Amino acid sequence: MNGRMGEKRMGEWARSEWANGRMGEKRMGVIRVKMGSKGRITIPERIRKVLHMEVGDAVVLRLEAGAIRVIPQDLAIRMAQEVVRRYVPEGFSLVDSLLSERRGEAF
Repeated sequence: MNGRMGEKRMGEWARSEWANGRMGEKRMGVIRVKMGSKGRITIPERIRKVLHMEVGDAVVLRLEAGAIRVIPQDLAIRMAQEVVRRYVPEGFSLVDSLLSERRGEAF
């Protein structure tokens, strides 16, 4: 296998990902792209359309389990906000708390 997933295992994995709805908004399946000069890849047009991505949009790259996950920046921000919400009580303002804390340190 030389460090790569065997063909049979890859097929099983892809079917599992497809069945679990993790293959994209419209179940696009696997799309293969090649890396160009300077490590550049092109996100295919149909994926950009589904994600409403435009030229110049920022993305966040995250290394997960030996793979690169490309996340539109606005989605990455929403994901981070959801994580923070789990730890902040309803009605509590982190901004107000931080400003109050900073004002206290200034004196």
